[in-house]
Amino acid sequence: DKLKIDKDKVQVHVVVDPVLSKILRPHQREGVKFLYDSVTGSQIENYNGCIMADEMGLGKTLQCITLLWTLLVNIILTNFYQ
Repeated sequence: DKLKIDKDKVQVHVVVDPVLSKILRPHQREGVKFLYDSVTGSQIENYNGCIMADEMGLGKTLQCITLLWTLLVNIILTNFYQ
């Protein structure tokens, strides 16, 4: 028997750009992970998306830019290697 892989359930490593990673503070890294899990449906199955809300000056914009860049790069790399 051949091993069957469900492509929808395969977990992959997601890497944040090292330049952005150096800039992010610990709470921002946690926020990016939460955003990524929420947007990709990893947080709660069949639910995609979230609202990013926090007090002013805590880096919401940087977290959202990091999320978008990470998603974009990983989509490009995934398509390139397929």
